[in-house]
Amino acid sequence: MIFLVNLLPEYIVLSMLSKILKYRTSHIRLAAGCVFASLMVCIVYMMPAMPYLFKLMIAHLCGRWLVIWFVFRIRKWHLYVKALVLAYGFTFVLGGFMEWICQTPFFVGERRIDMTGFLILTGVSYLAGLGVYDLWKRIWRREGSVYRVKLTYRGYETEVNGLYDTGNMLTEPISGKPVCILEQAQAVKLHYCERPENYRVIPYYSVGNPGGILHGFTADQMQVWMNEETMIISNPVIGICEQKVSRNGKYEMILHPNITI
Repeated sequence: MIFLVNLLPEYIVLSMLSKILKYRTSHIRLAAGCVFASLMVCIVYMMPAMPYLFKLMIAHLCGRWLVIWFVFRIRKWHLYVKALVLAYGFTFVLGGFMEWICQTPFFVGERRIDMTGFLILTGVSYLAGLGVYDLWKRIWRREGSVYRVKLTYRGYETEVNGLYDTGNMLTEPISGKPVCILEQAQAVKLHYCERPENYRVIPYYSVGNPGGILHGFTADQMQVWMNEETMIISNPVIGICEQKVSRNGKYEMILHPNITI
């Protein structure tokens, strides 16, 4: 019971940490970190009588601190400290949310829940965390902001300025992926015409135009520097615009607001 009660919240904390800090890790490493952290808590509980402070130090040094290093392999100390602070912050907020919901009319007079209730509660907590993160992300990325973008395709690279535009709702019809629009003058630097297997036909509608076809392709990778956040998007769909997307040349690309890792 102790193992399961610690396993799910640990997964929530590590998942949110990965999304916020954009640390790339495998699902196997993430799951192994959660299992190790939960086992450490069980071991500490089964230890013979010893000072509580000593048990607490073991739980955090071998549990939380070692798990964060193992899962994300952070090499810089300032990033490691940032990850620790956020992890403890997520844990505090998650614990407060679960404590609060146990005082709602659903649990009045009990303050105890069975395993089914605990699973539902942790699932709701995770979804609520994702919702808050998505809201924060949309507010933080202000409309009209211009960011540096690096596109990679079959060994070719190009760097452009991209406009974050919430009005760009263009998606690729087959996969449903969001489409970022790139000037043709920049797209030819990637030699995208030489790879017809990645060619895409993207229908679009705009003001004054009842319908049209946008040619595009699937790039290998797109890296976006958004303030202090760096996003790396694999296999982004790029639409090619024959005209300039900016009259004053301030940017050469229009970013989709729903681009994700």
